[in-house]
Amino acid sequence: MKSNVERTPASAVKTETCSTRGSTPGATAVDLVRYPGHVGGWGNVAELLTDLTERIDPERLVQAVSIDSGIASAQRLEFLLEKCGAGEKTGPLLDWIGAKRPRTVFLRPDRPTGN
Repeated sequence: MKSNVERTPASAVKTETCSTRGSTPGATAVDLVRYPGHVGGWGNVAELLTDLTERIDPERLVQAVSIDSGIASAQRLEFLLEKCGAGEKTGPLLDWIGAKRPRTVFLRPDRPTGN
C-alpha cells in the first residue's frame, strides 16, 4: 500500500450501493505512472490513461503531481498523456515541470539507452 495515501487527492464516488471516497482521476494517473508494475507494465498504463483522459482536470493533475510525485514521474506522465492523445490536458503540467528545471529522464530507466 502507498505510504502517503492520506495525502492523495480524493473525491466522492457513488456506486449503486453506497458513496465512498476514491482518488481523483489525476491522482490515479500519477499512481499508474509511479507503479507501472502493479498494473502489468507500461502498455497497460497507456491503456488506462487513455480511459482516464476525459475525466482528468489539468489543474487538479498538477495538484496530484505536486503532492504525490517526483519530477521524473511528472515527466513520464506528460509524455504518456501526449502519446495517448491527451495533449490538451498537459499545459499546466508542462508549466509545473518547466518551473522545476528538470533533466531528461527515460520512460524505462532500467533499459539501456543505446548510446
